[in-house]
Amino acid sequence: MAVSSASEINEYISQVIALEREPIDELETDKATLSRQNSALQEIDTSLETLQSKLNALTNKNVFLSKSASTTDSNVATASAGTNAVQTTYQVQVVQLAQVAKITSSQTLGLAEGTYAVLQSGEEINASGGSSVTANPNVTFASGTAAVGFDMDKTVVSGTFKVNGQLISVTGSDTIFTVLSKINSASAGVTATFDDENDKIVLTTSSTGPDQTIELTEDNAGFFDAVKLTETNGNPAPVFTDGTNAGMYTTLDDTALVSGSAKMVDGYFTINNITFSIDTSSDSLYSVINRINNSKADVSVYYDEITDKITFSSKTTGEDIYFQNDTSNFLKTLNVLDSGTDLDGTTGESHYQGTSAQVIINGETLTRDGNSFSIGGTTFTLRSTGTANVSVIQDNQSAITAVKGFVDQFNNTMSLIDSKMRTTLKNDRTLMNLKRQLQQKI
Repeated sequence: MAVSSASEINEYISQVIALEREPIDELETDKATLSRQNSALQEIDTSLETLQSKLNALTNKNVFLSKSASTTDSNVATASAGTNAVQTTYQVQVVQLAQVAKITSSQTLGLAEGTYAVLQSGEEINASGGSSVTANPNVTFASGTAAVGFDMDKTVVSGTFKVNGQLISVTGSDTIFTVLSKINSASAGVTATFDDENDKIVLTTSSTGPDQTIELTEDNAGFFDAVKLTETNGNPAPVFTDGTNAGMYTTLDDTALVSGSAKMVDGYFTINNITFSIDTSSDSLYSVINRINNSKADVSVYYDEITDKITFSSKTTGEDIYFQNDTSNFLKTLNVLDSGTDLDGTTGESHYQGTSAQVIINGETLTRDGNSFSIGGTTFTLRSTGTANVSVIQDNQSAITAVKGFVDQFNNTMSLIDSKMRTTLKNDRTLMNLKRQLQQKI
């Protein structure tokens, strides 16, 4: 065949390409169909798995044997019933709750409170105005040096600075107060205030202790210079005061606990037959408390910095606390040995008693070490003294919920299969057989 023009050549080539592409197009169509069918089968598989889980719930005997417990006064007692609980009504009278043994220092310990690190202006912000003139913290920096009350050579411009690594932005519309507010909101670990009585800025750390720092860096706004928190441009150095640890964190030798007639010394003491050693030159009250709390003495110790007293309590209700062999004077100095509530009359030995729960159930008086206990498959939790009725009945709702959940899911699965058989998986014999088998088994 003769080819007479370029257009005929292009048409011929297009026909050849189209012819060659037909198998590829068919494969692309088949691929898309298979992808839709695969997605449909995955959706059915997920529905079947859910149906299986609903069926498994029906095979759990607890669904049909579960019991529920209710109380007429949950402030007195609450209850929960197991599957083997006896169906009945309990008349409960709580006479006494179980309590831990506890003893608190009869006197304060004289431990110092921790102090915060403080950084303040080296001199008055308006030093040139004399002691009778202070800066005005409410005037914007754009109003000028005189209006704010800075020394004549001090100016704050738009820029930034850092406090403990936290970036603070400053603009001409800011004031001393707004900048201090920005510092306080910046998570820098400091509180910034304006001391109008002394005409100074005061920065205080959020935590106590000698390791606290206040670092001021990268000030291109001139704020630190203007408020005398830096010694640049002729300012005197700002005044920094170290923080100190609270008394419970310092070594015992550095506290009031090693002075007086009952001062602590190196030695030992025993709590519930567990012996602890004391070294006043290396131990702090905090370290000793931790050793006790982490020991097998079954005692919890807590120091209250507000009341300056220490409390020992048993970790288990009904259990007692025994103090003995205090060669270190640790227990004596803390005012917990030989106190007025001590049940042991022997000097140097103390016994503090926990109380057991006393409850009358259906006329029978019971004593229990704790406030939670079980009777006849029902667990009672005592809340306060008083009376209440606890009723245990068959819990039909769990069975109803389980059966309804299965029926609903079965219907959903059947509907899904029908839908896919009408569309993506039309006349699929595998699905037809699956549907028929499920219907027959159910």
